[in-house]
Amino acid sequence: MLATGSLAALVLIGALASTGMAVYDPLLDFFGHDRQTKILVLTGLGSAAVFGPLLAASLPVLQRQRPAFAALYARLGWGLYVVAASIGVHVWYGSIDSNDVQNAWVGARVVGVGLALALWRVQGLSTRVDTRWLLPARLLLSLPAGLIGLGCLLPHAPLELLGALGFVTVWALVAWCGYRAHAMHLVNLATAVLAVRVFVAYIEIFGSLLATGVGLIASGFVLLALTWFWVRKIRLQPGGAA
Repeated sequence: MLATGSLAALVLIGALASTGMAVYDPLLDFFGHDRQTKILVLTGLGSAAVFGPLLAASLPVLQRQRPAFAALYARLGWGLYVVAASIGVHVWYGSIDSNDVQNAWVGARVVGVGLALALWRVQGLSTRVDTRWLLPARLLLSLPAGLIGLGCLLPHAPLELLGALGFVTVWALVAWCGYRAHAMHLVNLATAVLAVRVFVAYIEIFGSLLATGVGLIASGFVLLALTWFWVRKIRLQPGGAA
């Protein structure tokens, strides 16, 4: 009988990841070594790594026969997607020219297929009792992906503000999903990440002032204010300290 626990699920996903890395060169040998083929293979493997666990977790047969597998793959899939989206929005921190756009269009179709499948199957990750988190989940899948797509498919100069807003959007949607799913640990994680990002944005904007005594004092006040807000939020939650 096959193992059904979380450890077995991790072993299986590790084996699949190793297989994916191992087939990269054979796929290039089969399809060719030109630039477009490399982009297609890389985006295909990347899309499978990001969206594959979510799609697998949404399968009813896996949920019935291997519930531990489905639960682990759902957590892994969401985690991989959030990390990928958090990194991807930083495309706006650089410049994109027409050559970059041509290369991006090659892989955009593959990523688009993976995204469409994930949006279609995300309802399979919810129960009939609790579907309130589906709306923020669909927005979490679509909005950052759209912003990243625009950043890759449109020529632009560096737009750091748009990249920062994209990062905030990702984690605000994570917090919304956690709130709707009654997963307060996700809300806490998301708000902590947002607080750190606000502080990093402060450093980016006023970095030249931090070399002065006034700048150091001001940054200390900002950090204290963020810490106070965080502690107050925790105390206001059900079960928090009074």
